[in-house]
Amino acid sequence: MERRNLEYIEMFEHVVKFRATHVDLFPAGSVAAQSFDELGAAVAKVSDQAASQVSRKNGGRGKTAVRVAARATLQQQLQRISDTALAISIDTPGFADSFRMPEQRSDKAMILAGKSFANEAVPVKEKFVRHHLQADFIEKLHIAAADLEQAMLEQAATNSKGVSATRSIEDTVDLCHRLLQRLDAIVVNILADDSALTAEWENTWRVGHTAARSAAAAAAPAAS
Repeated sequence: MERRNLEYIEMFEHVVKFRATHVDLFPAGSVAAQSFDELGAAVAKVSDQAASQVSRKNGGRGKTAVRVAARATLQQQLQRISDTALAISIDTPGFADSFRMPEQRSDKAMILAGKSFANEAVPVKEKFVRHHLQADFIEKLHIAAADLEQAMLEQAATNSKGVSATRSIEDTVDLCHRLLQRLDAIVVNILADDSALTAEWENTWRVGHTAARSAAAAAAPAAS
């Protein structure tokens, strides 16, 4: 999560605590109390969203590690088959042509090469086996290509969820700003005759104060 949003959440939490500290100023059923309740609910929501995002990022790191390992396994198998094909081509010219390592080493290129190598190896399997590749090298190649492909799909799905989670957090933070804008006007009116509490209130939400008002100004219709 962006540091800016973490600071906003901390500031919103301080605002909610201000109500708890001065609960006598905001009696139940009043507009002020209702506004604090709405902000509290929004803060709880964004806090949960933030915690979920952290968990998702941690899980994403694990999926990245799985993908890296799958890539290494597939590349190793492809290289071994390609090197063996070059050895076979000493006595069988042109044999290695179908087993050249891909020029591009992207994961997708490696997967396509894995599938191609496996298909091309079927009718000439015995040549590879005679050169001491394991008898199940084609099966292992299919598995390695499938593992990398699955790892790619799972990582892409995790990344997509991460983007969606970030948007949800941004939306909830924006809601908190709007609620705080309304609450600020109410609280300032309530504390009008108490300069000490007014200063305490403004200090409570100093972080993001300017940003919140700037956002509200940007959202307001332009004067004609």
